[in-house]
Amino acid sequence: MTWKWKIIIVVILILLVSALAFVIKQQRDTIAKLQYAEQSMVQMRQLQDEIARSQSTYATRKDVEQVIKESGVDLKPIKDDLDKLGAKIQAGHQILVVTQGQAGSNIGSTSQTTRPDVPGSTDVVCPDGNTIQCPNPDQFGYFAKTQHLKLDEPFGTKKVPIGQTSFSAWREKPWDYVILPRKYKVTNVISTNSEGRHFVHSKFFVEVNGETYPIVIADSKLVETLPESTFRFSPRLYMGVDGGAIANPPLHAELLPNLQLAIFSYGKTRTDPDWTFLGVGFGYEVVEKGIALMVSPVNYNVAHHLPFVDNVHVGPSFSLDFAGNFGILLGIRVGL
Repeated sequence: MTWKWKIIIVVILILLVSALAFVIKQQRDTIAKLQYAEQSMVQMRQLQDEIARSQSTYATRKDVEQVIKESGVDLKPIKDDLDKLGAKIQAGHQILVVTQGQAGSNIGSTSQTTRPDVPGSTDVVCPDGNTIQCPNPDQFGYFAKTQHLKLDEPFGTKKVPIGQTSFSAWREKPWDYVILPRKYKVTNVISTNSEGRHFVHSKFFVEVNGETYPIVIADSKLVETLPESTFRFSPRLYMGVDGGAIANPPLHAELLPNLQLAIFSYGKTRTDPDWTFLGVGFGYEVVEKGIALMVSPVNYNVAHHLPFVDNVHVGPSFSLDFAGNFGILLGIRVGL
């Protein structure tokens, strides 16, 4: 078997091992996410100053969209808008506020106002000017019937019921009232684009007497901090090719396809860091035809300056094979 076929076989083996490692990693990540979702639900909690911490849990994108739909929000106009922004739905957030409602009867007036046509007097004024007796002291039938007034709250062209008040003129305490219980519900759809910027679409409802009224939102704001670069422990597999020189005499060039595990990273996100540190792995020496231990102290993500690529890192590395050959190399790596 020629050395060319040996190289091809080794490269194929490395690719197969890398693919297998990638599949195993994806499965472990999926299992870990499911376990984390089950164990990491954060229950809602009431804090000081009427502040509430929302219940928080993880779900698939399909489940998130289903929860949003069940809350009464049509996702089509939201998705159409997100397509223009280059963003995807990330989460759904719902707030529900419930008022208890109240009723009362035989209630006295909180204040009185004198009739404007009889200043300083509560006497009934008759058409002939006689203030002692009128031909019809109950012209509008207030002493015969209770007067009811339905109360609504206007929201643009919509009128949302508040309740009702009643007045019985023949009683010492003439007032009755009913304030209907209400439910205030806000549904927020949270989305992110490729840069990690968030967008929020909201819908506000008021539910009274079994009827739901969608209300126009006058103002809505989202204020978020810019992502900050952080040094973190974030192991990740990288597949690459390094080339350079073997320092042991005789000095000669060497090429090593390799698989490495970077231990640390620095950047705004864990999945797309600016720098990776302390890559450790194995490579195959094409010239020496041997396995070598490889260490990459630091690598820079050049994909941040290139279009159409992601997680492409460049940096120096060192190799040491079982024959004691020491190599100084420069390589390019792609995150798995």
